Parts: sequence; structure tokens; C-alpha cells
Amino acid sequence: MAVEAMAEYGATTDWKALAAVDAGVASVANASGGVDWSLPGARYAVARALLRRDFGVAYEASPRHLVPCVPNRLRYLAWVAAVAGDDGSRALRAVDVGAGASCVLALLAARCRGWRVVASEVDAAAAAEARANVARNAAARAADRVRVVVVDGAGAPVSAALAGGGGDDAYDVALTNPPWFESEEARAAAAGGATRADGVAAAATASEAVHEGGGEVAFLRAMVADSVALGGRVRWHSALLGRRASLKRALADLRAEPRVLDARTTRFTLGQTTRWAVAWTTCAAPAAAPAGDKVFGAK
Repeated sequence: MAVEAMAEYGATTDWKALAAVDAGVASVANASGGVDWSLPGARYAVARALLRRDFGVAYEASPRHLVPCVPNRLRYLAWVAAVAGDDGSRALRAVDVGAGASCVLALLAARCRGWRVVASEVDAAAAAEARANVARNAAARAADRVRVVVVDGAGAPVSAALAGGGGDDAYDVALTNPPWFESEEARAAAAGGATRADGVAAAATASEAVHEGGGEVAFLRAMVADSVALGGRVRWHSALLGRRASLKRALADLRAEPRVLDARTTRFTLGQTTRWAVAWTTCAAPAAAPAGDKVFGAK
């Protein structure tokens, strides 16, 4: 799938057409032909249907696991591909840090761009589901291209994934969609202080939603330190973030680190939801920035 098409995916969705070919989406449709997002199974039904219809990717997950928003994951992946200069001439090597039970970033990277991905996960149960999702997609050669590894949650996140993957190979990109919240209390407050089956903050396991001691900002700080320690072994590091304030703090950290030679940002807006992405490198002579990117701290 072309990077340009990936970047535009999800701009419009014909929900009636999707419901006509998918019983799961039909079961969560509203009277006007859209999706009733308040229903507990709506996000799962939509993600499962889009992955199957548009990418030939089979996806299953047990209740309580975070359900990925397919369009923003694909747009993030497209942006990272452009940043890394993926012209299709070879299969890039990637690390997906915190792949989750869906393993959707790794599966889409393998399916759409032919990347080879080491997908790490700290939760053994989530890793087992991720491996099952990889196995479901053997016909799409996902089993050849995606390796799921269980890692220790402490310390250097990318280095841990590389160690789990084995070998001393160089990688093109590191991907992550880190946990947003710094504590269970912060997650409960974001969900309105109640268990909401339809709420993104509630519909995730602790390891998917919470990174103790600072949430996604602390996770990114550890990843920046790790990128410096790894030197040129990974050309580009990146993250998909849920809060603009987190992006600002991440950029401050990147500007303060003299061994970070280039940092870039973008944002993705789908309906009323906006997400931000950041990418940085410690390698000299990075690829030209994609059109529309903000480039910070190039040295």
C-alpha cells in the first residue's frame, strides 16, 4: 500500500456500506446509519471490520484490552515511513515497543509495507494474544515478518526489545504508542471516576494505559535516553502521543539533548480526535522532512 494512500486513510468512512458486509458493525449501527459509539462493543467491531475489509488482517482480542483506532495507527505508520525515507526499495526493519494484544502497528507495517518487526510487550497475557493475532495472519506472511517478545518493563524500552529480538542487527525505526496515564487515579479521573465500558480510558489493561511515575512523558524520556545509548543502531525513534502537552515536554527534552540531531512532529485529526507524533534521530544526514512537518532542533 502506498505511503500516500496510508496517510489519507480514514478521511471518510461509509458506515452503511461497512455494516452491509459486517455483522459486527451492523450490530452497533445507529438509526442514522452511523455507529453508536456508546455501545461497549462498537470500537472493537469497527476495528475488526476495517482491518479485515481494507487490509486483509485478522484481529481478535479478549475484553478489557485497548482497541486500536485503525485510521490513526495507519496514519502514524505512514508518517514514520515518510520520515524514514521508505521508498519501497527494501523492507525496513522496525521495533514496535509495547505492541499490545492487538499487535496492530506491527501487523499493518508488515502487511502494508513489508517491514520486518520485533514487537515487544511487558504483559505476558497480552503478548500471547499478540502472537495469536500474528499466527492468524500467516497467509499475509505476518508470521514471517513479525516476532513478538516479552520484555522487562523497567529500564530502556527499545534496548529491551532489541535484546528480546536477538542479534545485533541495525534497525530503521522504533515505534510506540505509550501509556497515557501516570497512575490508576489519573486514569479513573479521565474516565469520569467511573468504569465506562465505552470509555477509552477505561477500556484498557493497566499496562496498556498506565506508566507509573509520569505516563507518556516519562516513557518518552526513557526512550530518548535509550536512543542516545543505542547510538546509530536505530536510525529513527518515534512515538504516537495522546496529549499536546506531552509533545511540548518531549520536545523540550529533545532540544536539551545535544546528541539528538534532528526532531520532527506532526498531528493527526480524525473527527473530534487529535493525536500527535514525534520522531527523532541521533544519526547524521537524516532523510528530508515530509511536507507539512515541523522540524525542531536540527543541528
